[in-house]
Amino acid sequence: TQMSGKWPSIEFDYHWHIEVIPKLTRVAGFEWGTGFYINPIPPENASEFLKE
Repeated sequence: TQMSGKWPSIEFDYHWHIEVIPKLTRVAGFEWGTGFYINPIPPENASEFLKE
């Protein structure tokens, strides 16, 4: 369906964006309180863990 209004070309301009983030640790107080997720593991260790 064609949208009328401010963005008539949305059918051609819009696309989905998804990010897959592996969960390496448990959700703790910071994550529950803020909704932000942190990765306290160094990237080198995380990559080795994910390769297994």
